[in-house]
Amino acid sequence: MQALILAGGLGTRLRPITYSVSKCMVPVAGKPFVEHLISRLVKSGVRDFILAVGYLAGQVQAYLGDGSKWQCRIRYSIEDPPRGTGGALDQAKDLLSDEFLFLNGDNLVHLDYLSFIQFFHKHPDWIGAMTVFSDDYGKFRKNAAWDQKLPVIQAYDYENPAGKNFVDSGAKIFRKAVLKYLPKKQDFSLEKEVLSLLAKEGKLGAYQVQFAPLEIGNHDQLKEAEEALK
Repeated sequence: MQALILAGGLGTRLRPITYSVSKCMVPVAGKPFVEHLISRLVKSGVRDFILAVGYLAGQVQAYLGDGSKWQCRIRYSIEDPPRGTGGALDQAKDLLSDEFLFLNGDNLVHLDYLSFIQFFHKHPDWIGAMTVFSDDYGKFRKNAAWDQKLPVIQAYDYENPAGKNFVDSGAKIFRKAVLKYLPKKQDFSLEKEVLSLLAKEGKLGAYQVQFAPLEIGNHDQLKEAEEALK
């Protein structure tokens, strides 16, 4: 299985750290955050990685190299200028396998990746599947409507929580057919412009996880991730 990891963000909410350090390379519990992610994926059998990089790309490439340190292959898709989460997928299209995990370099989901992949393989008619969690404390904005009696997301709206009961936790898997759903423009959001279409067509699976992901989007989240990964 292949994994496409988005690692090109500016990390504005982590400044001043990210003035000189790529967001995915911010040290957490003794090593860059993205290394925690790659290490877990390798243990799950993922050996082929594409890193979508942009801001401070050379820093990421210099540290991760070709992936041999982790007994995997790492290649790079370079965005200049940044193109958003959807644009990053479009930019990397020539490197993609028929199926691939789609992950954020600042997000670590409590997930059995192998089980997630096997779940997806049971539904060859799907274009993609996403991990979701139930947020009983209202800490996160709900964006996915899911009837747990069915395996698919009924509706998805990244910005409108009305009628939604689950939260997108970040980890996704796609078949390359998702490229047909991408709008013809340079900069766009996969979450805002593509996932809702897949849900409407019944082609976006739902895989429940029990916990919110570890993220390093801001300084408070960075502190939480540091404690958790220690």
